[in-house]
Amino acid sequence: MFDYLTIYNGHNSRKVHFVRFGNIHSPPVGNRLHNFSQQSKQVFTVTELNRSVKGLLEHEFAEIRLKGEVSGLQTAHSGHTYFKLKDQSAEIDCALFRGIALRLRKLPENGLEVILTGKVTLYPNRGRYQFIVSGVELKDEGELYKAFLERQALLKKQGYFDDDRKRDLPAFPNRVGVITSPTGAAVQDIIRAFRRRNPSISLLIYPTAVQGGDAADKIANAIKAANRRNSEDVLIVTRGGGSIEDLWAFNEVAVADAIYESKLPIVTGIGHETDTTIADFVADARAATPTAAAERVSTPSRADLLEMLTNREIRLSNLISGKMNELSQDVDLAQKSLVHPAQRILNQQTKLQLIENRLVQITGGQLNSYSSKIMKHNQRLFAQSPKSRIELLSRQFSENKTLLEIHFSKQLKALSNNVENLQARLESVNPTTALNRGFSIIRRADDNSVVSNAGAVSSGDKVRAQLSDGTLHLEVDSVET
Repeated sequence: MFDYLTIYNGHNSRKVHFVRFGNIHSPPVGNRLHNFSQQSKQVFTVTELNRSVKGLLEHEFAEIRLKGEVSGLQTAHSGHTYFKLKDQSAEIDCALFRGIALRLRKLPENGLEVILTGKVTLYPNRGRYQFIVSGVELKDEGELYKAFLERQALLKKQGYFDDDRKRDLPAFPNRVGVITSPTGAAVQDIIRAFRRRNPSISLLIYPTAVQGGDAADKIANAIKAANRRNSEDVLIVTRGGGSIEDLWAFNEVAVADAIYESKLPIVTGIGHETDTTIADFVADARAATPTAAAERVSTPSRADLLEMLTNREIRLSNLISGKMNELSQDVDLAQKSLVHPAQRILNQQTKLQLIENRLVQITGGQLNSYSSKIMKHNQRLFAQSPKSRIELLSRQFSENKTLLEIHFSKQLKALSNNVENLQARLESVNPTTALNRGFSIIRRADDNSVVSNAGAVSSGDKVRAQLSDGTLHLEVDSVET
């Protein structure tokens, strides 16, 4: 269980709330100073002492070989490389100068076990004991790095790194939990990033140790506590850079299990861009640095949201304006086509009057014409009585009737004679008539074709003989031609 929870309110960055969950236990920090007994009554200045010790060290350890594990490697702008060489219980500062490094075929790397050649010296101005490297022999990878690779392979096999189990980050989080050291640079970087990008997001700091023997359990407990509270939308697990030993708590199984079992989505921002831990692989999203993690969670920022809203407002305004202009044009066109009802009635009345006048003119002229024709016909009728014409036509009709009857009678008789002749001829060629006289029609049995000559059949062929009252099925015994 972590000690207390710090809440940073984005709207009022000066307001800090502390929620205590237990007693605060501060681990001892700093280097122990040892008092050495005075070996001589001679009084040295600091410079004289440092120079004397430097001479003794360089004389006694002019060239030795030193074995250990590289950590905390950094390269200065000058090109000189500085790092620590560690074993299980001690460490020594080392310096590899640029001129020597250019001549070496192999260079040290973080997490690797090496055998260094060089001399032990002391930096007089600061009284710092260090090892000046003149040669590097790379051996196998350091024990921690080996353990890292083995644990990475095991957890990957168990599905801890599978993409299909990872959760999506919320698009617009309201509350963000930050699991980190309350006194480190990482928490300040996180707070500054959220103030800059989106101060409306509330930050809840879950303070915990991020380095040391019990750091892994404390980090895991903080993640579990955040899940029990379930008041945040997303969690950030973060710390600043350091050596592989400094970051080792984030490679422990306890932290991997807590991230894997978390119901809240988790973003990691551990160390520098080149640092990678087991926690990064298990987390739902990984950022290169604490600041990058804050930017990842606070995306889109307040400025981005304002810009997006402004752009959408402009687009919406343009769409509405364009639509209004289009509708306005439609209204103008509709207004031009609209006619007042009174005007439309007047127009229809005018058209009706014109039609009525045209009808009067047309009907009046036709009536006059018909009247003239009727008068002429009446005059002709009066001039010639139809009685005599009817009598003449009646006589002509009777005569024509008589002639027509005679003509039809002759034609009918001629047609009747012609039909009788055709019937007699047809009867003469009717095969049935020939059958009645004793003749027959021979057909092949296989294809029913008529046998018209003896050569069409052979001995053994089967035939049918059609008679007037039936059919005979025969077999050819022989053929004579």
